[in-house]
Amino acid sequence: DVRINEHTKRTRHKSMVRSSFTAQRSIKSKNKCSERISASTASSFIITSRLTLIATFWFGVFFLSQPLLHENQQYEVPIIKGSYHYPNSQLNSPGGLKVMLFITTHMPLQHIWYLKSCWPPALQNSVLLNTADVVVYLNPEEKERKKAMKILKHTFRHQNLTIHVRDNPGKQEGAMAALSDASREGWFSGYDWVIRLNPDVIVRNDTFIVNVMQNDPNATALLINCNNHTNSTVLKIHTDFFAIKPAFLPSGAFRNPVSNNAERAFTNSITEVIVNKGNHRWIPGSHPLGGVICRAGYDLFGSRKREETPVIHSHQGVKELRHKLKRKQFTCPIPFRARRIYLSSDLQNFELDYVR
Repeated sequence: DVRINEHTKRTRHKSMVRSSFTAQRSIKSKNKCSERISASTASSFIITSRLTLIATFWFGVFFLSQPLLHENQQYEVPIIKGSYHYPNSQLNSPGGLKVMLFITTHMPLQHIWYLKSCWPPALQNSVLLNTADVVVYLNPEEKERKKAMKILKHTFRHQNLTIHVRDNPGKQEGAMAALSDASREGWFSGYDWVIRLNPDVIVRNDTFIVNVMQNDPNATALLINCNNHTNSTVLKIHTDFFAIKPAFLPSGAFRNPVSNNAERAFTNSITEVIVNKGNHRWIPGSHPLGGVICRAGYDLFGSRKREETPVIHSHQGVKELRHKLKRKQFTCPIPFRARRIYLSSDLQNFELDYVR
């Protein structure tokens, strides 16, 4: 019994020692794990703090720099329908007359060519043109409006310029809408004469026009007949060019066209109030010759020299237009002293966009 008891005591002692040792090892392991977790937590906290400081710093830099970015950054603002005015200090002349150039365009290649090559010498050669206020009825596609306005502002940079941006209802409808909107919104009010023309209609000699405006008080319109001769009883009056005294137009003129053809609608509007009274003047040498094309200065047979035509509505082929645009230079087909105009660098990309 004594031996059994001693054996039992020794066994219990060993078991207690082992348990104590195991407990100590467990405690040490837990302590080491806690230390590792604490070290990891501290490291994560330090990294998070540093990242927060860096993010806060750069956010502050970005936030404070926003006014400078907004100040220097140019945003592409779309051109919406409306009226845009670009005034210039100039006097209306000759003879103290207040004259408006009323131009309608959807800015095709043809019109770009003439605005860049023919209008500079035309303005240089005519006091009537270069002292008139310019009002443009502009109706290209929405994506082309800004580029079109840029070229108009460049060409007429020395004159009072107003651009009315509108949608394009179509060729004939657009021509009639220009007169209808002008009448409805009173654009002609206050002007002695309004000269209506397209960009590809060039006044190369204004002598007759100025003489009538200054010295013929009974004249209320300067016209071109599409029907080849000036004394035709069947009138079809050209609408791509005419000059008219707006004060002699009836209230509501051009607002309700009776035809879907611009020339016939215009002829009907002014026949009673101007033509039947004999107050119109035909512009000599500008009526079309041959064919049925209603175009100022048109000559099917080539029997009339362009140098002798005071007003010319000239058309060129699309291939020729594209060729000249790619070469970045234009040659005006209308005879002027300054025949060749090179594109300014700020407009070259604009024309090339139209080529593409």
